[in-house]
Amino acid sequence: MLDKVFDLWDVLLQLTSMFLILRYIFFERPLEARKQKIYYIVSYALIVVSLLAIGYDVACSLILVAIGLNVFLARKEHKILGALLSFPVSGIAAGLFLPIVNMPGHLFRLEGQSKLQYAFFSYSLVTIVLVIGLINKKRIDKLLSVDWGKRTLRNWERTLLVVIGLVLAAAVGLFEIPDMNPLDDPETYYEAMSASIFVLGIVCFIMTVMVIITVAAGNKQSYYKDRVNDMQFNIIVMMADLVENRDANTGGHIKRTAKYVEIIAKKLKSMGKFTEELTDEYIADIIVAAPLHDIGKIHISDLVLNKNGKLSDEEFDIMKSHTSEGRKILEHAKDQLGDFSYLDVAVQMAGSHHEWWDGSKRGYPLGTSYNEIPLSARIMAVADVFDALTSRRVYKEPMPPEKAYSIIKEEVGTHFDPDVIEAFFAAKKDIDSALEKFLAE
Repeated sequence: MLDKVFDLWDVLLQLTSMFLILRYIFFERPLEARKQKIYYIVSYALIVVSLLAIGYDVACSLILVAIGLNVFLARKEHKILGALLSFPVSGIAAGLFLPIVNMPGHLFRLEGQSKLQYAFFSYSLVTIVLVIGLINKKRIDKLLSVDWGKRTLRNWERTLLVVIGLVLAAAVGLFEIPDMNPLDDPETYYEAMSASIFVLGIVCFIMTVMVIITVAAGNKQSYYKDRVNDMQFNIIVMMADLVENRDANTGGHIKRTAKYVEIIAKKLKSMGKFTEELTDEYIADIIVAAPLHDIGKIHISDLVLNKNGKLSDEEFDIMKSHTSEGRKILEHAKDQLGDFSYLDVAVQMAGSHHEWWDGSKRGYPLGTSYNEIPLSARIMAVADVFDALTSRRVYKEPMPPEKAYSIIKEEVGTHFDPDVIEAFFAAKKDIDSALEKFLAE
């Protein structure tokens, strides 16, 4: 019975440590919280049942399956490649916990039953601590400054982890373990393993700790960089909010247009258009920059901005200046805050979202055309007009969506980039869903 309990602590230690390493060292995003909780429960139940009903080797094999399947289910892309991470994860786990639970027994020259008791105690204690850590994931997230919306491993970090993990997994696999149960003859078992475990344990532990320190340092650096970026962006967005609060015509405009921009950009990418430009980073920058497109209105007089009626030619010229003024504001922000990619996109959007695709004089301020107009601004142009048509203004009621769609379709090739419009209508279901949500709010 005691050997089964010992094996139980062993497999629980392996499973728990690998779940934690997968999450906090490899930074594999977990399943949605409730699904992940269910997955943990089912995994532990299956491992325990397989250990008791079939045997230790099968339980260990199922641990690798459970880890790999978890990655496969949680990932949105590269699922099979991600699932293969179960092998280097097992190596990191062995490199970290093999020496922790075994080395002290050798260092203190424990013998026979004392060494067995220490091993049993260390396995159980470490397992309990790790299970508590797995249960209190939110506290660990906060302690380690993990932002699951942003943190990913850089290529060199992931490569280093995979290589070291595979080396450690191979070392443990090649390590010659006596073909006997430690409970049958503890003294002979531990004497046979003593020297090898000591050397292997030190090497594995040092390599693993170095990897963890490297990844943790990278995580902290990424976290504080994101904090600075967020702080700078929030300051600028506060300015955009101040502008919108001055404009009685456009309540909620920056939120709605940002959503439409996101939908259109992602649809363009899924359709295989502008593949060189529409990287994940560029799309993220477009979404972040979108709220800043009208920031130049801070220079427009309230008398013009909130006029209840048609603008005169002179007033319209003043209103049009918000594009060039917005460009100036954001270029100044770049000079003060540094060269951030979302600010480059924001400059393009603010300065060019009223240009017309065909270079018509109705476009302003520069009268540029076709691909001279930045892609981000061409996307914003569609989102901006659609929101203007379907939203209430002090001088008009909102237009029915189908009429707005009809007007936009009429201006394909003149006002709007045909490729952007194709994506806009391909995403009509998502646009309608977003519009319904905004109207409900």
